Amino acid sequence: MKLTGTVTCVDPGGSPVATGTVDQTVTMPGTERTGDESRDTSTTRVTWADGTVSTFGFDQIDVVKAAGTASLVTTGSVTGDSARFARDALKAVGTGVGVGCGTVIGETALDCTLVIRLTR
Repeated sequence: MKLTGTVTCVDPGGSPVATGTVDQTVTMPGTERTGDESRDTSTTRVTWADGTVSTFGFDQIDVVKAAGTASLVTTGSVTGDSARFARDALKAVGTGVGVGCGTVIGETALDCTLVIRLTR
């Protein structure tokens, strides 16, 4: 599954630190497109506004889906060669709504908000 979007990083006070675009590939069995997901993985490439790149590796994604909505919890880390946040650990929670999400037809599109906390 391929996902694209934008990212905005803020400091603990809520002030913007960096913005960029996201290009994400999620590895999941096809059967999970119609139900809950457990232990999926993902690689997310973030291209920052200044042209530099960071790679976020999500090593465990757990998603619960029902009637067009999804909630997810994930963990992982930023790769050591990343321009920003290198080697930071990450934890994230998110919600999404989409066509076919959690149904027998499977999702064909999903609009999702993910909040990621990075720690050193």
